[in-house]
Amino acid sequence: ELYRQGNGHWAMVGRGDLQTYRIPDEWASRVDLATSRGLVGWKAFQDHVYLHTDGSSVVTLKLAEPGTAPRRIPRLESSTGAVEFVERSAERWAFEVHDLRPVELVFADLPPAGSAAVTLEGSSRSHTVADDGRLMLTVPAEAHLEILWPD
Repeated sequence: ELYRQGNGHWAMVGRGDLQTYRIPDEWASRVDLATSRGLVGWKAFQDHVYLHTDGSSVVTLKLAEPGTAPRRIPRLESSTGAVEFVERSAERWAFEVHDLRPVELVFADLPPAGSAAVTLEGSSRSHTVADDGRLMLTVPAEAHLEILWPD
């Protein structure tokens, strides 16, 4: 269920099994991941924005005031498999992916041409962020990852 908490502030309440919510596309530039709770990212697609949550039973969405841009932090743009978060901070994400086939992950709002340290099943490697601020990874169907985000 969706509850309005105030101007630009919403609470999404459930059992935690719903990990994607849809909001109007005009809100995309105002999604404030830094002050929201339980949101890990979003993707604009056609006429909507799809919010990705960490599976919390209560998720809060905060929108920046119209005409202002929120501080951009790394976000999950898309995943072809289920993502289960173990830890999330501004510097580091640790999570597991689960699917029947290799999982494609896209992260966005990273410093362009920076590098992110990705540890996959204990093996670390540096990955370069694309000029558009995206990092694309393809990982095994069942995997544990840790990502250290660039500054």
